[in-house]
Amino acid sequence: MLCDCELPPEGLNVGNSTCHSRAEKLTSTFSLWDLTATAEKPAKRALLCEGEPARAWAFCLDSPCTRKGDGAQCTCPLAEPSPYYVFVEECPASEEERATMCSKTVSAAMLTQLLSGYSQLWPFYANIPRLEYCSL
Repeated sequence: MLCDCELPPEGLNVGNSTCHSRAEKLTSTFSLWDLTATAEKPAKRALLCEGEPARAWAFCLDSPCTRKGDGAQCTCPLAEPSPYYVFVEECPASEEERATMCSKTVSAAMLTQLLSGYSQLWPFYANIPRLEYCSL
């Protein structure tokens, strides 16, 4: 599956591949940097997708990417339908809105994968970014 991903690839990030191999070619990684965060607007939040609306999802970690405009396009393998987390700009206001958000095939991660990436990165920040979850 082709996924549109954010850039820049520089900065603190983790992957299962080596830093050397990631430096040789554009590769999808996990980072805590959020292009949309400002002093007035908090970083993206993690939304749990599970049950009926949750579909197969793309696991992009370590997937090959190419530059596309101001971002990147990554070729990611699909994971079987299962509970997963995706980052969203705004939390859904209703169960119907959550179902709509979760019905799209997106780059996501299971909770253990999300927490693994987060725990590997937070020790390097002076001000630890908070991982916020959406709730209904």
